[in-house]
Amino acid sequence: MSTSLATTRSAPAKIPQHTNEIYSRKLFSKCAERQIERKLRAYEAHQSQFTKFDPNRYLVLIVTTRSLFRLQHILQLASSVMRHPGRTVFVGASLSSSGA
Repeated sequence: MSTSLATTRSAPAKIPQHTNEIYSRKLFSKCAERQIERKLRAYEAHQSQFTKFDPNRYLVLIVTTRSLFRLQHILQLASSVMRHPGRTVFVGASLSSSGA
């Protein structure tokens, strides 16, 4: 079992170009994507009330078991909802042994 970590900052996660055939498959239904985006927006809005050194500040850990591409897609969504792109709110790990 391999683990990889990623964080969201101002730049969205990079997705390798050789994965076009994988992205032709659906990673999420539109409903599931909206639910994930809604949760990401809620965490980001709640987190924005804390200062950088506030002890109540937290990180949201996103763990995927299906694929690294799923994690990258979620982190791209997280990056797109961030109002303060320099702030780290979301970090991710994939427990998948492959990228597909």
